[in-house]
Amino acid sequence: MFPSDQLNDLQIDLGRSLLQYVGESWPWTGEDETSERTVLERIIAEQKATVLQFATLLDERKHRIAYGQYPSDYTSLHYVALDYLLAQLVGQQRDLAADLSAAVDDAAGDNEAQSLLKAAAEQAGRHADELAALAAGRKSRSTVVG
Repeated sequence: MFPSDQLNDLQIDLGRSLLQYVGESWPWTGEDETSERTVLERIIAEQKATVLQFATLLDERKHRIAYGQYPSDYTSLHYVALDYLLAQLVGQQRDLAADLSAAVDDAAGDNEAQSLLKAAAEQAGRHADELAALAAGRKSRSTVVG
């Protein structure tokens, strides 16, 4: 069986990710950025649902669930441009995808944990790609001269 402590650590990584922090402390955005906000809100909700799946599995295994806390360095991101923030989110989602993918192999023999880790890794990768596309779309719009 995949170690519950390691599963909890990954649940903390997801639940206290920069993406979840952004969901709780949305940066200033203009009216012309509502589509970006809609995409981010959906991605944040999807990741939050995955965190709940991790917590449910840990609870079923009678493991004490630690939720951790957000890193204090996130507070320095309150007054940054959305373009800068998107780049940070892409990087962190890619790192999460890599960490979760590595854990998939470690969970061999624990089908329930392995399935959850694989789905979470794929989701983090998709989120990174969506965020990168969002950032690229913003850059292409900002370089268009009217």
